Amino acid sequence: MAEHSENVGNKENMEKVSALMAKAAQVKLGGELKVGVYINYTSDFGTVYEGNVIFKRPTMNDYMKMGAIKSEYLRKAGVVELSLVDNLLKFMAHVMGTLSVVIVKCPEWLKNMEKIQESDVLYHVFGKYEEWEKSFRKLPAESIPADSEFTAGAENLDS
Repeated sequence: MAEHSENVGNKENMEKVSALMAKAAQVKLGGELKVGVYINYTSDFGTVYEGNVIFKRPTMNDYMKMGAIKSEYLRKAGVVELSLVDNLLKFMAHVMGTLSVVIVKCPEWLKNMEKIQESDVLYHVFGKYEEWEKSFRKLPAESIPADSEFTAGAENLDS
């Protein structure tokens, strides 16, 4: 009976390792890695925004484009001195700059973000993108759980 339980545990661990290896291979793809998210959002004004949005993982060049687009949005808004601009406006420019680069495919209502009158939908879409993008980041050491039943009492090699 214990042997069966051990085999099940080993199989589960191997599946987890395989999934992690597949995720690592995807991360190496950079801008080639894409995912679709279905948006179904009702704004505070009752407008329903629906449709599939496909994001890509940005490359270093994409991050440069995001910064340039963000600056252009602020320039178009009449910003001359960035230190005088409130954080909400800076964040909206960041959201719009990011989404205009990482969105590969989207519904018609999202194609021209400058015409959207309800900013909360852009924050919602950006939140969905951030959730997906954060799934690639390495967890900080303090957020990793303590020893499991299998590693309890093991010697710490970092000391």
